[in-house]
Amino acid sequence: SQAYFFTVFPPKMDDKWVGFVFSTFGLAEVVGSLVNGKTSDIFGRKPILWITIVVELAAFSTAWQASQSDRFYLFWVAAVLFGVGDSGLMTQLYSTLGILFPTEAEAGFAGFKFFQSLGFAAIAFCAILVDEFTLVVVSMGLLVAGMLSFEWLDRHVCRVDASSDPSDGR
Repeated sequence: SQAYFFTVFPPKMDDKWVGFVFSTFGLAEVVGSLVNGKTSDIFGRKPILWITIVVELAAFSTAWQASQSDRFYLFWVAAVLFGVGDSGLMTQLYSTLGILFPTEAEAGFAGFKFFQSLGFAAIAFCAILVDEFTLVVVSMGLLVAGMLSFEWLDRHVCRVDASSDPSDGR
């Protein structure tokens, strides 16, 4: 989402508002991290991740609408949705990495950051080559594929969410 937000948004907005919209993204990400962290302690990672995926999909849809219309306020709405969605993904993914790599945390986090940076670069590069609609559809598809991969990991490799373990009494 950050790759799309930071590469596609600026050319579509009036220059005087770019900084304010990006600040809104940052503020929403900070507030979202606090809320996502606390609610995942109560409900578990998987429900929060699924809600986050829905928020991210809504963010992409809103961003697409903003770029295709003269309704500037949609950029602000998309920035809030992207910020909250990104905070949910980062909060849950970082805590999941801690579970998956308890003795090799550095390797787990380094691998994650490598692939995150690679994905950011790929989306930024693709933004030059393909039209915006294709970029939105591919980004949304990758987001859903990533969540389905998380589900597979949780079911078949390692339970990463205590709420998904039937023996924990929840």
